[in-house]
This record gives sequence, structure tokens and C-alpha cells, in this order.
Amino acid sequence: ENEILPVTEPNGVGLVVWGEDDRVAPVENAYAMAELLPGARLVLVPGAGHNLQQEQPWVVAEAIREPTPGSS
Repeated sequence: ENEILPVTEPNGVGLVVWGEDDRVAPVENAYAMAELLPGARLVLVPGAGHNLQQEQPWVVAEAIREPTPGSS
């Protein structure tokens, strides 16, 4: 089993974009990852699975374009 370690010295702003219907990496992992990245913004994509960038590219692109708190 892989261990997820917290980021102690982030060099940027975190963005976690995750498909709510991901069967490869469950959505609980998205919450854990966002919690481990200080100041990260979590975007859950309804109806998307593990390949959300192919399933709903417009939603992923919008999440990337939207400013994250702490970004310049």
C-alpha cells in the first residue's frame, strides 16, 4: 500500500480536480489529497470518472482557469 505524505513546503497553490464517480481512485482520496496540500482548492466533477479530463474537458479547463485563493 502506498503512503500519502503531506506537503510541508508547497511551492505553489494546489488544485485537486476529481471525478465523483472515479472507480480507480475513490473520491475519498480527493478529500485526503486536498487536505494534505495547504490552501488547495478541491473541485469535484459530478458524473465524471477516472478520465475526467476526457469525459468533461470543459469542466476541468474551467477549474484550472478559475483563480485559487492565494494565487497571483
